[in-house]
Amino acid sequence: MRILYCVLNWGLGHATRSIPVIRALRANGYEVEIASDGGPLAFLRRTFPECASHELPGYNITYPTRSVLLNAISQLRNMLRAVSAEHRLTEELISKHRFHAIISDNRYGCYHPSIPSILITHQLRNLAETTILSKPGEWLVNGYLRHFDEVWIPDTPDRILSGKLTDISSKKVRFIGHLSDQVYSPQEKLYDIAAILSGPEPQRTKLEKEILPQLVAHRGKCVLVRGMMNDDPPSYEADVTIHSYMDRSGINNLLNSSEVILCRTGYSSLMDLLNVGAKAILIPTPGQPEQVYLGERMKRYEQFVVQKQGEVDVKAGINNLKNKAFVRATAHHDGLLESALLSLRGRSNASVR
Repeated sequence: MRILYCVLNWGLGHATRSIPVIRALRANGYEVEIASDGGPLAFLRRTFPECASHELPGYNITYPTRSVLLNAISQLRNMLRAVSAEHRLTEELISKHRFHAIISDNRYGCYHPSIPSILITHQLRNLAETTILSKPGEWLVNGYLRHFDEVWIPDTPDRILSGKLTDISSKKVRFIGHLSDQVYSPQEKLYDIAAILSGPEPQRTKLEKEILPQLVAHRGKCVLVRGMMNDDPPSYEADVTIHSYMDRSGINNLLNSSEVILCRTGYSSLMDLLNVGAKAILIPTPGQPEQVYLGERMKRYEQFVVQKQGEVDVKAGINNLKNKAFVRATAHHDGLLESALLSLRGRSNASVR
């Protein structure tokens, strides 16, 4: 069985959470080929060099302002064009390579009517502040959902992480558990804080410029991972070690050997933090309502402090978390992903017949 696995280029989160699914597919005998663009494609090629890969058109998503309305207007045209272009390319790939199924992480144009098409997403509802903004987005998403046979949500059925982001009633929805390749291991704490940046520009750069002087001023060892897909050697400013890129093994070491993590409230980042049980300063990306919502949900966890970009206070965040406990999530896969793969095999076998 050959799977075309498509991943959205929206930071590296969609790519990192794909790792457990691709590994599970390969362990179950599937041949997986990867399709994406930009940083996620480069990342997945490094992670799975044995898998063939294909380049899809980019969405070119940015969050230039804090205004949800202005961001939505600037993005919509690019997104519609990209979805249309990726659908045409998907049809070409299916015709040429004869895949048995498609799994698409948030690429709404990667489906085909003749084979099982699965969508992985954590956002089925639009959390814009007004109905005028939220309803058109929901109508658009619902229109795309009709092309997919199942919708896999990386959460547990009680929606412990996604909350109202996935609060819809649909027979297509299947929960597949938290997706993270990051694991807890008892390690000596080598760093006071590890800042792990991600997400679209220009907000990634804005956050880096805000926190780097604070890390340099901090009296203690710090690490900054810029989240850039290049192989520049580490650089140093005072007691801050700066990496452009770090592989998943390196990130796992940081999560376990740092007193505090600083990162976005990206869905994949939160799954990693909960899997390891790390304490963190969380900073939602301005202009992304779902990250703001997830930040509010994370306030119920004692191990997290949520701050706004533009008002980040690293010292205060560290002090707030000093006596907090590390807490690991109690529910991860629990057989949910394995059950989804069995369903996929059944659909794939039926399509072959």
